[in-house]
Amino acid sequence: MIDYIAAVSWIINNDCNLKCKHCYPDSGPEFRDEKILSKDEIRKMAESIKTINPDMIFISGGEPFMCPNLFEYLEEAKKIAKKEMSMCTNGLFMTEENVKRLKDVGMNCVSMSVCNPIPEKEDAFRGGKDIIEKVKLAAKRLKNVGIYVTIDMTITNYNKEYLKEFVDLASEMCADVINFKRFRPMGRGENNKWLTLPPEENKKALLEIFDIAINRPNLRIRVEDPLYALIIESEIKKHNEQLPEYMKKDVEQQDTLIPNLQTCNSVSKTDKNGLKRYWGCSAGIEWVGIDHEGNVSPCPLLGYTGVKLGNVKEKKLIDILNQSEEMKKLREHFSDCKYNSICGGCRTDAYIATNDILGKDPMCLMNNHQCYRCNKEG
Repeated sequence: MIDYIAAVSWIINNDCNLKCKHCYPDSGPEFRDEKILSKDEIRKMAESIKTINPDMIFISGGEPFMCPNLFEYLEEAKKIAKKEMSMCTNGLFMTEENVKRLKDVGMNCVSMSVCNPIPEKEDAFRGGKDIIEKVKLAAKRLKNVGIYVTIDMTITNYNKEYLKEFVDLASEMCADVINFKRFRPMGRGENNKWLTLPPEENKKALLEIFDIAINRPNLRIRVEDPLYALIIESEIKKHNEQLPEYMKKDVEQQDTLIPNLQTCNSVSKTDKNGLKRYWGCSAGIEWVGIDHEGNVSPCPLLGYTGVKLGNVKEKKLIDILNQSEEMKKLREHFSDCKYNSICGGCRTDAYIATNDILGKDPMCLMNNHQCYRCNKEG
């Protein structure tokens, strides 16, 4: 029985003031008139989420600051997050007043994105003006009040040549975590598939990031791509003495690699097959997603592909998860891949490519067979 999930991504709206070309939910200003939930509805959703005892709540959108009752969500999220509350935002609303309100409500960490470290390329890609300068100011204000800052980049064909420059920029902002994400062709990204790196190019980028991490051990660099686990596993023996302290800790103690995690070192519960998603995919193992309508998915990205397990407005989250066949598949399965306990492959990319939640990660270069198979298949 599932009675605990370490982290919940709570997506509170789909409205956004930008139009980033890779946006997973295809957020934008056309969603400005979406239904606004009452304080009582938000409270009831939080009570449902609380049933799985989350350590962390991630608030995201859309752009959360475009949600008129953002702080009602934050107040409820803080009540049910046992250890941390984090938020993903584009950073363009970080006035001194808003930053103070975030601090007062108990925000621990704020994650902001830069899609390209070249200012004119960034503005063109995201449909804004002076975005990098505004993110810099936001980071400074957040750091001034003691809120951790994560700066993200989603790796694409648009920015693959600027990985080092991105790290330099995030370092200049004094980011506590510098985080890389994998692009998935969904949402607005489905119409911009040219952004997708071929598997060989993706591996090359991951190796470059690992090299940067080794040579700049004072920075905390994370990667939200399960295949990065294979890079660590293959390179660790060659670079053991050079490993940054945070990476040694993650490897030796096998703490979670959820990128925004700062003060909370939660450790995944082992499933029946002994699988632990410390470095790889955590879908349904270490976190789940809830969209702005209350629909539950094994991870927020799978939610954007249409995978829905139930709705927290109608049932307790613990009951939704325990009654879900998709969750059972993710936690109870077999694999012919010897790397499955390290990596697991991205379940979202696999689902997009194969329409199978246990299918092969299309970015994987290791095997030709799918990542997992159901118990019933023998």
